Amino acid sequence: TRYLPDGKDLAESFPGSLEGSFAARLAHLFSTEIIDHMTHCLNIRSGFLHTYKLPQIYYHPEDTVAKNMAEAFGTSIIRPSQDKTGFFYSESGKPRLPTLVYEGGEANRSDEYTIKLGLRGIVRVMRQLEMIRIKPKVKGSPDTCHIAKNKFWIRSPLSGLMHQIKKVGKYVEKGEKLATITDPFGSTKHYDVTAPVGGIISAINTHPHVYEGQGIIELAELEKIPEPAFVEIPPVQPDIVSY
Repeated sequence: TRYLPDGKDLAESFPGSLEGSFAARLAHLFSTEIIDHMTHCLNIRSGFLHTYKLPQIYYHPEDTVAKNMAEAFGTSIIRPSQDKTGFFYSESGKPRLPTLVYEGGEANRSDEYTIKLGLRGIVRVMRQLEMIRIKPKVKGSPDTCHIAKNKFWIRSPLSGLMHQIKKVGKYVEKGEKLATITDPFGSTKHYDVTAPVGGIISAINTHPHVYEGQGIIELAELEKIPEPAFVEIPPVQPDIVSY
């Protein structure tokens, strides 16, 4: 999970302090004992509470080394991002070192697909950086990566119960129905949530009850791509050397 016992997100607590909250103290420890000595960074985190994220990679658009790392990692979707998250950025707004953010799954839930895909990607990046010398059993390049032009949340127009129609990873056309919001008190009133543009559903709210203005579906704007094969990631052991 991305959340600590005090409920705070570690990535949002940097640079931290010796006398702050638990998250601030842990962030300070990471900064002084680990981050100041790193040459490359791969941040791995889950999605939010009640939000399932399709495994994806972020990197700063000016970080060419990180872009090469992202392509080696091999997720279906990668996205250049200028979000200043946590310890990744200096005061000038640029990355302190080549940095990837791998995000997928849901907080407080073990998602086998996300874990195995992440582990495979980590080994690929380590091999690219010559940290390990494992030879892949299967020849060929990593999975084709597709760069998302833009990502945004579709917000609920009213409070009620959300009935999901399209699943995460599904490509949808502009105007296609994604979900329906209904009245929890039994009236026939309902509202259809549709896609404003064509793209991939990259994240979705997993809690049945939603409120007006809540982000319920995240859409990655890009051209149609093959849907992720959620069942094709082989077991972690003993086949890790094949990556």
